[in-house]
Amino acid sequence: LANYSEQFLLSDAERETLTRLCLEHVAGRVPVIVTCSHFSTDIVVAR
Repeated sequence: LANYSEQFLLSDAERETLTRLCLEHVAGRVPVIVTCSHFSTDIVVAR
């Protein structure tokens, strides 16, 4: 997901599901970088 697009419409559970599915799909073949961003610092820290 792009830094400032649909990610803010997803729940944390949906974000976790997408992350898990991506990691399962690449199965260690390529590096995956997962970022944590939000307009609120408190939410970023909680994630």
